[in-house]
Amino acid sequence: MPKYFPVSASVACFRRASAMLALASISLAFPATHTCRPVADAFKIDGVLDDAGWQGLDTLRLLRNNDPAGGKPSAETKVLVAWSATRLYVAYIADGKNVKNTVTKHDDDGLYEQDVVELFLDPDGDGKNYFELEWNCLNTSLDFSFTSPLQGRDVAWAPKGMQSAVKVHGTANNPADTDTGMVVEISLPWEGFAAWSKSGLPPKAGDNLPLNFYRIIYSSPGVAELISWTSTGAPSFHMPEKFGSLVFSSQPVTSLLPERRAGIRTPAVGNRAARRADGKLYTPPVATRPGALKQPGAPNLWLFQSPAPAKAPASVTPVN
Repeated sequence: MPKYFPVSASVACFRRASAMLALASISLAFPATHTCRPVADAFKIDGVLDDAGWQGLDTLRLLRNNDPAGGKPSAETKVLVAWSATRLYVAYIADGKNVKNTVTKHDDDGLYEQDVVELFLDPDGDGKNYFELEWNCLNTSLDFSFTSPLQGRDVAWAPKGMQSAVKVHGTANNPADTDTGMVVEISLPWEGFAAWSKSGLPPKAGDNLPLNFYRIIYSSPGVAELISWTSTGAPSFHMPEKFGSLVFSSQPVTSLLPERRAGIRTPAVGNRAARRADGKLYTPPVATRPGALKQPGAPNLWLFQSPAPAKAPASVTPVN
């Protein structure tokens, strides 16, 4: 056996070791990472998720926040996320038999005392200052910034140019019927966060964005089930050191295998297996089937687009 490795072998070993150290550092820095795919800015923010950009994305699933084993929550919550040079796109697909939250005032602290979905972001990755955004079934929103966990709250901050829409599958705030859930679709311009980013926004391929996705479900007043992507291990979401991270990719979904699908299962209908021309089975996203998301009955679609500068209206108006 030679006393020294050949140069080529040494280089190969060094590269493998460097890659292992890089992976180790990522795993130490973030409890979880998710590849965020690039898309074109061709979204109609309406809560329907039938735009081409949503199709084929990997799905994140939220688990019980305080369960060390990441236990199964009482209702499933899926998250889709994508990015462009101008915006971050996020969609929550939140199952539930009783979609409820009656708050209609923007930035009302009572919003999170009822059922909500939440997004926390730490653009500079320092584990100190961060942003909190929330939405309910009426598309009432909340947006705060913090200088450190639960300190220095700024209620005047708002993400300039934010758009959001909610599609309720059932009837919001009506316990007499059985719902199947709601979809919350969000578009966030990078310019609203750029001042707080060390590496600059929009991101570049390979950049990381620390964040966490949350949901709160109340089984009864004051009794909350906390659900998260990466667990904080405590009854609080305000722990940026526990955030996971988006890793921005330059590779769009369209460059992957054509059989790749997101497994989107909308609360209204769910997926149906279909057979391709070559005989192979695949599951098409529900949102691509015309009329699949049409819901009869009372108005259940709320639309909101923040003006510039971005402050949401005090209430929202149902749109048929």
